[in-house]
Amino acid sequence: MAARTTIKTQKQTSINMKRKASLKALRPAALLFTLLLTAAPLHAYTAKIDGIYYYFYSSTRTAEVTYYSSSSSYNRSAYTGSVDIPSTVKYDNTNYVVTSIGSSAFRNCTSLTKATI
Repeated sequence: MAARTTIKTQKQTSINMKRKASLKALRPAALLFTLLLTAAPLHAYTAKIDGIYYYFYSSTRTAEVTYYSSSSSYNRSAYTGSVDIPSTVKYDNTNYVVTSIGSSAFRNCTSLTKATI
């Protein structure tokens, strides 16, 4: 009986050691994943020009009107009153054509009264 218990204990120890090694190997990946999540930008814009937040696509030289922050409490005051969106905007000495308004650009902007394109 003692021999069976010893064999069982050795197998269990071996399994536990393999599990610990597997978990240890996952630590760097888990840490990297966590860092990438926390390093994600809170702001969804490239630049703010004349009171409007834009995300610029350099490959197509187009711009999208976007929001200030992914947090609704911060975005609430991003746009107020009347906003006039131009057809083109200059950023970093490059002209961009404004082609779209992001789906959440004006979300929770309770003080926005008018947007003109």
